[in-house]
Amino acid sequence: MSNGAPTSYSELAHVLMFLPELVREKRRRDQLSLRTAAKQMGLAPSTLSRMESGHGPGYELRLPNVITILHWLGGDPKGNA
Repeated sequence: MSNGAPTSYSELAHVLMFLPELVREKRRRDQLSLRTAAKQMGLAPSTLSRMESGHGPGYELRLPNVITILHWLGGDPKGNA
Protein backbone atom coordinates (compact mmCIF):
# COMPACT_ATOMS: atom_id res chain seq x y z
CA MET A 1 0.00 0.00 0.00
CA SER A 2 1.09 3.57 -0.45
CA ASN A 3 0.43 7.12 0.77
CA GLY A 4 1.33 6.36 4.38
CA ALA A 5 -1.16 3.50 4.66
CA PRO A 6 -0.18 0.42 6.65
CA THR A 7 2.08 -1.79 4.59
CA SER A 8 1.28 -5.03 6.35
CA TYR A 9 -1.53 -6.71 8.20
CA SER A 10 0.63 -6.54 11.30
CA GLU A 11 0.80 -2.74 11.03
CA LEU A 12 -2.95 -2.57 10.51
CA ALA A 13 -3.51 -4.72 13.60
CA HIS A 14 -1.25 -2.37 15.56
CA VAL A 15 -3.30 0.67 14.47
CA LEU A 16 -6.55 -1.05 15.40
CA MET A 17 -5.17 -2.11 18.77
CA PHE A 18 -4.29 1.50 19.62
CA LEU A 19 -7.41 3.05 18.09
CA PRO A 20 -8.84 4.27 21.44
CA GLU A 21 -5.55 5.95 22.32
CA LEU A 22 -5.27 7.54 18.87
CA VAL A 23 -8.79 9.00 19.15
CA ARG A 24 -8.16 10.39 22.66
CA GLU A 25 -4.86 11.90 21.49
CA LYS A 26 -6.50 13.63 18.50
CA ARG A 27 -9.37 14.91 20.64
CA ARG A 28 -6.91 16.38 23.15
CA ARG A 29 -4.73 17.88 20.43
CA ASP A 30 -7.74 19.44 18.69
CA GLN A 31 -9.36 20.37 22.03
CA LEU A 32 -12.57 18.54 21.19
CA SER A 33 -15.09 17.18 23.64
CA LEU A 34 -16.17 13.60 23.20
CA ARG A 35 -19.61 14.85 22.11
CA THR A 36 -18.13 17.19 19.48
CA ALA A 37 -15.81 14.52 18.07
CA ALA A 38 -18.66 12.01 17.93
CA LYS A 39 -20.84 14.55 16.11
CA GLN A 40 -18.06 15.19 13.56
CA MET A 41 -17.88 11.44 12.94
CA GLY A 42 -21.63 10.92 12.85
CA LEU A 43 -21.47 8.52 15.80
CA ALA A 44 -23.38 8.46 19.05
CA PRO A 45 -21.33 9.91 21.92
CA SER A 46 -21.98 6.70 23.88
CA THR A 47 -20.43 4.63 21.07
CA LEU A 48 -17.30 6.77 21.07
CA SER A 49 -17.14 6.76 24.87
CA ARG A 50 -17.29 2.96 25.05
CA MET A 51 -14.64 2.66 22.35
CA GLU A 52 -12.30 5.09 24.11
CA SER A 53 -12.71 3.50 27.52
CA GLY A 54 -12.80 -0.10 26.33
CA HIS A 55 -15.60 -0.86 28.77
CA GLY A 56 -19.29 -1.47 28.73
CA PRO A 57 -21.67 -3.14 26.35
CA GLY A 58 -21.00 -2.45 22.71
CA TYR A 59 -17.24 -2.02 23.20
CA GLU A 60 -16.55 -4.21 20.21
CA LEU A 61 -17.11 -1.74 17.41
CA ARG A 62 -18.74 -2.62 14.15
CA LEU A 63 -16.59 -2.37 11.05
CA PRO A 64 -18.47 0.66 9.63
CA ASN A 65 -17.76 2.56 12.86
CA VAL A 66 -14.08 1.61 12.75
CA ILE A 67 -13.86 2.85 9.16
CA THR A 68 -15.60 6.10 10.13
CA ILE A 69 -13.17 6.64 13.01
CA LEU A 70 -10.15 5.92 10.82
CA HIS A 71 -11.36 8.46 8.24
CA TRP A 72 -11.83 11.02 11.03
CA LEU A 73 -8.32 10.35 12.33
CA GLY A 74 -7.04 10.92 8.80
CA GLY A 75 -8.75 14.31 8.64
CA ASP A 76 -11.78 13.30 6.57
CA PRO A 77 -14.77 12.78 8.89
CA LYS A 78 -17.14 11.99 6.03
CA GLY A 79 -14.88 9.40 4.40
CA ASN A 80 -14.42 11.20 1.09
CA ALA A 81 -11.27 9.76 -0.42
